[in-house]
Amino acid sequence: MKSSRGIRAGVAGLAALTFALAGCGAEPSAAPGAAPASPAVPADPKAALAASANAINIDTHYAFTADSSGMKTSGVVHGPSRSMALTSTMTEEPGFKLELYYTEPGSTYLRTDIFAVLAEAFGTGTGELTPLGLDGKKWLMFDPAKAQDFTGISFKDTDLAGVAAPLGKGLVSAEQTGPGQYKGVANLYDHAPSEYVLTQEGAEPDAKLKAVPFTAALDGQGRLTSLVYDLGGTPLTITISEYGAAAAPVKPASADVVEATDETYAQLNSQS
Repeated sequence: MKSSRGIRAGVAGLAALTFALAGCGAEPSAAPGAAPASPAVPADPKAALAASANAINIDTHYAFTADSSGMKTSGVVHGPSRSMALTSTMTEEPGFKLELYYTEPGSTYLRTDIFAVLAEAFGTGTGELTPLGLDGKKWLMFDPAKAQDFTGISFKDTDLAGVAAPLGKGLVSAEQTGPGQYKGVANLYDHAPSEYVLTQEGAEPDAKLKAVPFTAALDGQGRLTSLVYDLGGTPLTITISEYGAAAAPVKPASADVVEATDETYAQLNSQS
């Protein structure tokens, strides 16, 4: 069985991954909160796909889903209020749920039942795995800058929907197959964060990731609405909707929140 340190790192890794999937790290536009212009969709497929990622930025708001092997995620990014929320469910055994709410500056709310799931799966002796507040019932509010496994959680420190980044510099080939419909090959080996392409701890990216088939759909304004990478028969599917219309996520009620203390941070950062 993994050590408590390893379990906590795993939760942090999932948190960082799901934030990255949300696209929180997009670079802000010149006019925060302003609706971007709607230029004509480029006729060249490569140019159209590269431009489509520009609509995914932290100054707009949108809803999203991400579906990959063993994990399903859905949420909202709301640029005007600098907040986002998501829910991830691990469908493989032992399945667990992780919920995140983030608002600038530096406040993260986390709720997960992974520790209760592990306790049930492995029996006694897992009580030490439960960082203070992470009981699956209450939200733990903490500053990610003070929790070393969670420092990647912020609008500026996670990568732009790294799932879309390969449509720019990592685009190998592309063709249009219909109105707003595209397919091609992308390089995820050099142009995507390792969280997207590593399936085992310590594993190295496979060279096959330099040529990953994909399909994509753009709306009438050229914004990315669907992206599917075929990772060796296991698809990573991203959908984005409600551009400029998604409602701000609701902050957890104070009665359901436990605020991190020095002891909480010490336990989260424990090397034991």
